[in-house]
Amino acid sequence: MLKSDKSHEKIAALAYLGILKIKKGEKATGLQDLLQANAMVELTGRLELQKQVTKELASAYELLGQTDQAVHYWKIYDHVKDSINSEQRMWAFEEMQAKYELIEKEKLINKQKAALYAQTKSKFTIISALVMLFLLTVFLGYRIYFLKVKSHQEDFKPEFIHQSIDLLDFKLVNSHLPTPLTSREWDVVQLVELGKSNCEIAATLFVSENTVKTHLKNIFIKVEAQSRTDLIHKLRAMSLILH
Repeated sequence: MLKSDKSHEKIAALAYLGILKIKKGEKATGLQDLLQANAMVELTGRLELQKQVTKELASAYELLGQTDQAVHYWKIYDHVKDSINSEQRMWAFEEMQAKYELIEKEKLINKQKAALYAQTKSKFTIISALVMLFLLTVFLGYRIYFLKVKSHQEDFKPEFIHQSIDLLDFKLVNSHLPTPLTSREWDVVQLVELGKSNCEIAATLFVSENTVKTHLKNIFIKVEAQSRTDLIHKLRAMSLILH
């Protein structure tokens, strides 16, 4: 009653029922069931099932007293059993080989990871050393520049500006201004008198251009000048008149 897609179960059932019928005396139908199971099992290629059916057939022929057939099927049974054992050994070998290959792959992966880590660590060390060297270079450069600037500032004597111009008497003019100029503002005036630009004044006094512009703005307000030229003309005129 089993359907065609249940062939394996049907083969096993026929083999079981066949040997059972022979033992109960239904020799013809029992043998027929076993032979049908044997014919079906050869089409499946299932060695375990074939071993079971062949064993039942060999036992059946022994019960039937047919020695030659019994020996024939026992030989087939031994052959099938050897094939199964060989197949199992092959499977075991393949499994061992697969495990070995897996272990080797894991070793290779770990080795690659270790090499990558060492390479990354080496790169990080080199980059860190380069960064530290760069920062040290910048720091030393800044220190050298700072010391040079400080040295120039200490050596700088604004008095030389006052000595270079005899047309302007700082103390005399400054004392008659409504709002006197500071010493730094007068330094800017002297450099303007020499025709220096804002950039050049800033470099000479070691200040920014914005600071120079601020000084000039304050100077223009105190002297009531409209431009650099106007500033110098007014200060010269005041100095000349006062003298």
